[in-house]
Amino acid sequence: MKHLILFFTVFICFMASANAQKLSRQELVDSLLAELPKAKEDTNKVRLLQSISLRLQPTNPDRGLEYGLQALELSGKLGWVIGKQISNIAIGDNHEAKGNNTKAIEYYTTALKFAEERKSKGAIAICHKRMGVVAANLGNYSKALEYYLMALPVYKATGNSDLDGLLDNIGSLYNYMRDYTKALEYHKQALKLGEERGDKNTICVAKLNIGWDYLDGFGDYPKALEHFVSARKIAKEIGYKPIYITATGNIGVIYWFDKNYKMALACYMSAARMHQKIGNKQDYSVDLYNIGDLYLTIVQEMDSKKTGGSLPETIIEGLPRVTIPKSKAALLDEAEKYLKQSLNLGIEVNDLVGLKDCYQELSDVYELRGDYKRSLEAHRQFVIYNDSVFNRENTEKIAKLESKAEYEKKQVADSIQNAEAQKLVELKLQRQRTMTYGGIGAAILLLAFSIFIFRNNKKLGIEKEKSETLLHNILPEEIADELKDRGATTAQHFDQVTVLFTDFVNFTTAGERMGSQALVEELHECFKAFDEIMEKYGIEKIKTIGDAYLAVCGLPTADERHAEKTVQAAHEIKAFMLQRSEQLGDKTFEVRIGVHSGSVVAGIVGVKKFAYDIWGDTVNTAARMEQNSEAGKINISQTTYELVQDKFNCTYRGELEAKNKGKLKMYFVEA
Repeated sequence: MKHLILFFTVFICFMASANAQKLSRQELVDSLLAELPKAKEDTNKVRLLQSISLRLQPTNPDRGLEYGLQALELSGKLGWVIGKQISNIAIGDNHEAKGNNTKAIEYYTTALKFAEERKSKGAIAICHKRMGVVAANLGNYSKALEYYLMALPVYKATGNSDLDGLLDNIGSLYNYMRDYTKALEYHKQALKLGEERGDKNTICVAKLNIGWDYLDGFGDYPKALEHFVSARKIAKEIGYKPIYITATGNIGVIYWFDKNYKMALACYMSAARMHQKIGNKQDYSVDLYNIGDLYLTIVQEMDSKKTGGSLPETIIEGLPRVTIPKSKAALLDEAEKYLKQSLNLGIEVNDLVGLKDCYQELSDVYELRGDYKRSLEAHRQFVIYNDSVFNRENTEKIAKLESKAEYEKKQVADSIQNAEAQKLVELKLQRQRTMTYGGIGAAILLLAFSIFIFRNNKKLGIEKEKSETLLHNILPEEIADELKDRGATTAQHFDQVTVLFTDFVNFTTAGERMGSQALVEELHECFKAFDEIMEKYGIEKIKTIGDAYLAVCGLPTADERHAEKTVQAAHEIKAFMLQRSEQLGDKTFEVRIGVHSGSVVAGIVGVKKFAYDIWGDTVNTAARMEQNSEAGKINISQTTYELVQDKFNCTYRGELEAKNKGKLKMYFVEA
């Protein structure tokens, strides 16, 4: 559920920058800027520039950088080491706020050199904390923890006013690393410090952190709720709006888990109104999504006998009164309304993840109404945005890895003496190599060009053949040909096909038993064999999804024997896995197979990494057949049974209660 990710992320951001927020009031920045024209070119002006830079960092890091660089320049002119150290920290902070971790570590490392030159333990510790933040941003939690723990004893000994922030950061690192006992220990230290100082800002943040430790680590809803409610109350007292809104949303998460949907809805409605009031469109969009998603969840669980409401309601003040409709149709109307509102805002703020999630939920809404055409269209939009998010996340991961590499390279480079002298030597050697190789290069250039001309025509033919082969591996031949001829394809409806789903039983525990490399290799061997079986029977493989395998017979070319061929292929898969189990024991998997016949829509989705896919109720039912099968068994639906009963021995095994479909009869295929 997206709401969990949202509120956890927001609260962690506030945790990491709570102390900065306390100092970033606009009126303070304005008063400092008013003093700037009067300041002389001395150390007092440096301090003034540094203060402006640091206070602008949370809200306007671009301007913060300008003032930080001015402070650094003046410190250099004055030859003031402390000024250069703090200016480098201020510049690093603004780069970190902009997400430029490589630049941030560069300035923090320079600041650390000045601190070490001064032999100031307090300044060294401050640099270590900043470097820990960058390491955490890059996902290097062990290195971040190392920096934080180096800074901690000095912060405690010197009474650093940011000790609470450091304790919170350490606790949150342990939370990320899933050491919840340690996380709770450090967050409680931060809380105790805040209580001793009477610092309600610190108390708010610590209580939010502790609430998530109890929720994530121990599943203790009452304890988590207690801390979220307390944080919300204190935040209201001191006018700390971001924490107040975040705590309200967190309380909604708890009540959602407790299945008290009325209270959860009230919390989300409250958070949405506050985000709308302050003009925070991004978070308001997510609030609207959460509300729509909650209405949809209520519909999906209407038939469930599980009840909730074990947590108290009266302790939450200031929540709006809400009424939950009782009819399925009304609930779906509410879900659609809020999801569409979220969708419109998501488009406005270019929230790709939010758009992806909205289309996915809208697809479910339309399917529950029986409006399969609109459900399919929403699903197509989901696939397009999912593809965009996938590409963006991969780009961000690559950028993060590159930043991490630059960060580690910087650390190594800074430990080398006379780096500039070595650079000059490298340049000199490079010039010598250039002169030496230049003559040789000129001599062979003509020969290389001649060879290139000779080979190029041949290579073009080979590359074209490779492209053709690759395209036919990705798409059915008829679809690939249409794509080449027209540059596009048309989605098609197929009335009579049979869909096959497989997955491996206890795949996750198999991974723990086998090891990641062996797991992937065995998965590859199994799917390679499945591919060969599909090809043998003229069945179209659609895709693999983790350890699941999806295929369909009867498209893009119709086949009267679609059900028979699919069941026969399922038998061969079953036999292959049985034989492999006899050979490898627990070094392989047990397969579960489901089959259903009916109609589907098929076509290409996406514009990048496009794929040929199928949709429709037939696919969903085949998946349900597989989910309700057993290890080493082939579970088929009534529809498929009626098509193959004369070809295979089948055993009736009862009915499956399927949401929105009533009861489905199932059969095991014996032979």
